[in-house]
Amino acid sequence: MGNAITSAIKEQQEQNNQEATETMQMMSKMMVNRIAATSAKMENDAIEDKSLPIVAVVDKAQKYKIKVTSAPAKEIEDAIGEVMKGDFLGGLKDLITVGLNQMLGNTSAGETEKVDFHIVFANNSLLRIDYMMYKYEFSSKGIVQEVKNVFCYYLQVGVLDLEKVNPQILLYELTRAIGETRLPDAAKRLQNLALFAKDLYKVLHELDKSAVGSLEVVPSKPNTFSGGAEEKEQKRKKAILTRYHQHKHAPFFKRRASGSSGSGGSGPVQPTPPS
Repeated sequence: MGNAITSAIKEQQEQNNQEATETMQMMSKMMVNRIAATSAKMENDAIEDKSLPIVAVVDKAQKYKIKVTSAPAKEIEDAIGEVMKGDFLGGLKDLITVGLNQMLGNTSAGETEKVDFHIVFANNSLLRIDYMMYKYEFSSKGIVQEVKNVFCYYLQVGVLDLEKVNPQILLYELTRAIGETRLPDAAKRLQNLALFAKDLYKVLHELDKSAVGSLEVVPSKPNTFSGGAEEKEQKRKKAILTRYHQHKHAPFFKRRASGSSGSGGSGPVQPTPPS
């Protein structure tokens, strides 16, 4: 399905083909920016979808190509296999192949874009696969001969939020991607998966309760020794202040009498010993 654009740019640089090199570099940068903008919007749209929302994006893939003329089934299968594993991906491969060949079959000059999504059962989960395909077909004869077109795709894998999905739309999308004849087999797999998930969630819940219990803070007992010592010190300071104020506001003759020695002279005020 075409050549990698980085390899093509390097080849044109080695041949000193400045026009083709600059054109491919410009288009490569444009496609990178386009995918960057698309990926952010695609993830947000999938999370906020009213019928088939996802919990989170778990994988992504992207490719950039030139001279793309067809979509070989093997290449599409390999591209899907890079991000998903399962026995029910044949329908998804066929849907993408049809859409891609329709795009590549349109040789009109200018850009073509396709954005779509499908629901599949893969990686032991119900997944929502959102993707964007973009192609720019050149019209200039010189560029057409060297490049013909540039192509890129972006693929996003998200896990469905089973508490919020619409069951009727989910069944419709699964039928499209899996095929009606394979739905019973897929249903059995899903039932087994549901039992496993139930046991797994139970174990996780118990682990979570244990973890929370181990983090509970046990109130510490008051330190009676340190508390008693502190209270004692406060009483001592209060007694000193009380005696100081009593001495300060006493009549002058009483202060001299309380401060006099046996010879009638005044002595220094002795500090109050701690009680």
